[in-house]
Amino acid sequence: YVLVICFAPRNAAQRHLNTPAEQMEGPNEQFFVKKEIPVILFSARWNHWWQTPEMDEVITYLKDQGVFDNYRQVVTYGMSMGGYGALMYSKKMGASRAIAFAPQYSLDSKLVPGERRWEVDRKRFRSYYDDMDEGLIKDGQVIIFYDTLYDGDRTHVRLVQKHREIDTVSVPLSNHRVGRMLDDMGILSSVVVKALREGVDAREVRQLVRTTRRRSPLYLSAVSQVLMKRGDADGAIKLGNEAVLHLDQQVEAAPNRLNSADRAAAMADV
Repeated sequence: YVLVICFAPRNAAQRHLNTPAEQMEGPNEQFFVKKEIPVILFSARWNHWWQTPEMDEVITYLKDQGVFDNYRQVVTYGMSMGGYGALMYSKKMGASRAIAFAPQYSLDSKLVPGERRWEVDRKRFRSYYDDMDEGLIKDGQVIIFYDTLYDGDRTHVRLVQKHREIDTVSVPLSNHRVGRMLDDMGILSSVVVKALREGVDAREVRQLVRTTRRRSPLYLSAVSQVLMKRGDADGAIKLGNEAVLHLDQQVEAAPNRLNSADRAAAMADV
């Protein structure tokens, strides 16, 4: 009875620039098929950050066709650029829940002073619908997964928090690749499925992150780098060796893990 509206993340390689629409695969399409989750997938041929006139046309079409009326709940979902879409269009989609991983607040430098990561996209950016106060749902759960230690995304999340109360889950030292880190901890799939189907208790997920991060090679490597910068070479080497051990265990359990399609999808959150 839950319909998911999934927005694609930013495509750094611009892989689909000349790909016909009928040949494009939606974001995480195989994941939703495998989990048997009803979903409408929004793909992007270029990084327009959903600032296109077609968005209103599509939403109007879906409403006119009664698509949303067939489900008790609509949930918007996405990572980075997709997270921005999930928040910005949650109200227009009639969502009861919005779930975003490392979402951005806006590409408008007037709204987010000092943001320099998306300069290439910003040059092509034209605002059609970029009012978070208007776009974000006022009722229902909004949950954001991000790295509270990463200044870039923390700024965007704080701007979102000015509009309403939100639930947050910190994924330390993941920087902008929050999905990749949760996947490395082995909890991305289960957390996402529960969040989509019924919502999550942010406190429980934060505790889950704390109890599983020590088995993540990515997390251990990140902590090792922090220790090295602080001059604790012995501690850094110890955690670095532990990271290698866990990586070896992951590869032994799943030899194709490092280049699997599922992992590639989980990593595509920039």
